[in-house]
This record gives sequence, C-alpha cells and structure tokens, in this order.
Amino acid sequence: MDEINENQYRESAIATQDPEPSNPDQIRKRQDQALMFEKYIDESGLSLSFQIIFTEIIQKQIPED
Repeated sequence: MDEINENQYRESAIATQDPEPSNPDQIRKRQDQALMFEKYIDESGLSLSFQIIFTEIIQKQIPED
C-alpha cells in the first residue's frame, strides 16, 4: 500500500468507528458484545494457538525479518 492510500485507509477507518456509547443500554450492549467475542476467541483456540506460535518464535530466536 503506498503512503497516500495508507493514509486514506486510516482516515476512513477512523471515520467509520462508532463513537463511545453514551447511554446505559449502549454500554451494556457493547460489554455483551465484548464478552461474546472473548468467549469466541477462547472457544476457537486462537488465543492458545498464538501463544504456542509466539513461544516457538521466542525459543528458537527467529529474527524479525
């Protein structure tokens, strides 16, 4: 991605983000969604998989590049 397109991407991503919730119903809904996402991540095994991968990278001292 060139620099101009990357900046446009960042600006559009920021513009499309939801503002902070202001009423209790929105806050509760966002908290419920966050809990559901965390549960999905735990059940899918993604978290454990990343831990295993990063442990191997660190143990084998694989360079960044």
